[in-house]
Amino acid sequence: MDRLSLASDTQHPQTIEPFTERDAALQYFYGDSPGKPLYRSPAGGNVVTGVHWRSNQDRSTMYPHLSHLVHKVLRHPKAGSDKAGASSWKTTDIRRFTETKCGMKVMVRYGGPEDAAALSDFHRRQRPEDLQFRFLSSMSTVSPERIAEMLDGDHEHKAIVLAFEEHGAAVLGYALVAGDNRFDTAEIAISVDPAFRRRGIASLLVYEAERFAEARGYGAALLIGSRRNRAVIELERSLGYRISTMPDDATLSMAERPLVS
Repeated sequence: MDRLSLASDTQHPQTIEPFTERDAALQYFYGDSPGKPLYRSPAGGNVVTGVHWRSNQDRSTMYPHLSHLVHKVLRHPKAGSDKAGASSWKTTDIRRFTETKCGMKVMVRYGGPEDAAALSDFHRRQRPEDLQFRFLSSMSTVSPERIAEMLDGDHEHKAIVLAFEEHGAAVLGYALVAGDNRFDTAEIAISVDPAFRRRGIASLLVYEAERFAEARGYGAALLIGSRRNRAVIELERSLGYRISTMPDDATLSMAERPLVS
């Protein structure tokens, strides 16, 4: 049986059960049930919220995904607005609490400029070979300018998804997704903290990046990486990607998969 947890309080999330239909659960989350508040807004501003969907039948479903939550929450009449009529919530305010396929409890959300320090700290924990695999060039550090560029998403063609421990502040991994202006192909780049690999974080990040691209009408997802990075190629193959060699660079692999809207 599925269970929905409304994370209105990250320390003491409410758990509501049983829900036999997802529509009923989503109705609860979106605040359409009498007496069921959607948001918690204490003095000092908004508090992030999200859902934790667990399915004993198929954890890989991971429903609803982050892009779906952001779309619904920011457009919900209870989200509120400022004096200019704009939503008082940002994309970085909505957080999704979930479990990876390996059972690790994590939180995912979109990143923004305020995450520069956390993302810089993440890259400092990477090994030189990790940075080379991620950026396809030798480097010992990632410059503040590169960090700022990664976090500067328009949420139409480009975004970054960050993964954290359930109540942690350190970035465990990220997926950067950037698509072309024709909405044909969205390229995804992933990186995970070496101490937290093989725990399902990369699969979750790819899933969230795919759903971002799919929701915006992109027809395919593309990952480009070093052919020496066997772990990522193995992951891509397990997720249904077709692996080939880059036509103009035999040292690089190209993983492609169609996205179905």
